[in-house]
Amino acid sequence: MIDLWMGRATSRDGALQLLHLIDFICNWARDVFRFDILCCLAGGKENLRYATLTYASRYSTQEPPHESEMSGQVGPGPRTNTDQNSEADTAGFTETASLGNLVLDDAIMEDQPVPVRDDGIGSSGSTHPLLRWANPSPYQAAWTRHATIRHSNMSLFRYSHLALPEDSRALVQCLQQVSGSSPDSIRDMALHLMTSFLDRTGAMTTTLNHILQLKREWLKQSGDVKAGPDSPVRALFSFRTCVRTVDWQIVRELCCISCTQQAAQELGKIAGMGYERLRVLTWSSTDMHPFSSSDFDSLRSLTGIDSATAAINSTVLYLAIQARDGGCQWISQDASESIPKSFALLSPSVSGIGTLGSLVDADAVLREVLVKPLPKDLPGRLGPPLPANRGAILLCKGRHWPETTLQWCLMVLKELDFEDNRELAKSLARAKSKADCYTFAFAGSYNEAGTPTNVPIDPSGDGRFLGMWLEHLSSGN
Repeated sequence: MIDLWMGRATSRDGALQLLHLIDFICNWARDVFRFDILCCLAGGKENLRYATLTYASRYSTQEPPHESEMSGQVGPGPRTNTDQNSEADTAGFTETASLGNLVLDDAIMEDQPVPVRDDGIGSSGSTHPLLRWANPSPYQAAWTRHATIRHSNMSLFRYSHLALPEDSRALVQCLQQVSGSSPDSIRDMALHLMTSFLDRTGAMTTTLNHILQLKREWLKQSGDVKAGPDSPVRALFSFRTCVRTVDWQIVRELCCISCTQQAAQELGKIAGMGYERLRVLTWSSTDMHPFSSSDFDSLRSLTGIDSATAAINSTVLYLAIQARDGGCQWISQDASESIPKSFALLSPSVSGIGTLGSLVDADAVLREVLVKPLPKDLPGRLGPPLPANRGAILLCKGRHWPETTLQWCLMVLKELDFEDNRELAKSLARAKSKADCYTFAFAGSYNEAGTPTNVPIDPSGDGRFLGMWLEHLSSGN
């Protein structure tokens, strides 16, 4: 039930939804358990039969069929007793229908996805309060043509999985997209991949079913996963997050490269190294690594200043097996050189086109994240820390960013009602009073956003615009 609430009591919608949840919990406990408790106190259901008719006993005999409003099909109806000779009653279960109504009525919550277009930008029809300023409109205030307001808890979750093809020709075409057409470059790329899959700490043995299940958990998709034969594969995992340069959207992407025995055999031929060593070391069923979703949930749960710190620093992490206990941890600097080079196959500039584009399983969903505890050592891996005492920070786009991108972004880090312009004005005023902002310096093609740099605000040009922005928000319009 906790995951249903969007975690915001400062807005009217959020407070109302919390009251709905509490009311639902009370009704559910009363309707489901009260009759059984009364039977227990009476010494059995037969002793309660001649007692005064109460709400609980009336409810226990009701068996109204209902339809699931989530699917439009007949849902799991009340649990009924089909034995006419039995003296026992059973309580009807209507909490499924009640929960369906609750989810439909309260469309604003963490696990309710926001519509995402092909470019990943939330649609203009979205009603989520944190996306109020995400889509500029000519009917909005003049400042919205130069600035936007975002919250670090609203992230675009991406998933990209490349299962290396077993066909030698398709495999060569994939390597060519990244390394070029020369035989030496293709061989070097194949060698990086083979070295990565041989790494006992940076690669792990799992199954395609497990990888697909991980996708559903990362994107919060429903349904079971069945990918056919559950044969072992060797897999590499990477996490990267950044501020997208076209619209200031925080992106978190989980990447995976997997390799079957047949694909590894073809890869070994291209790399000029023996396949037998990799087969013996890694495809034994006893080497299957039982990583869990909790190894990924901490990165999915980044909020507030931790989310902004990781995104602004364009953090990249790699999943590794710990030597002392066999568990998993996310590392950055300690990753072997071959693993980061292997993930060039999933770089945004190449993974969506050509042969790679047809092979990569990619999906995305835009969601708000609830605040949850993080492992103590994780914040230290997210990059240079931002000032922890700020409720919001000012960001200015880098000179290498697209011309169409809005110049300024107020990134809100703490709980705030986006429907209250005066509260937003207070956050902007506090950020502006620091007399500095973060901009981005070009850092090469490997980092689209660039390196964050703290710079003073120009009082003559930038200061005048920020003052106009602040004045409009303060007016409450």
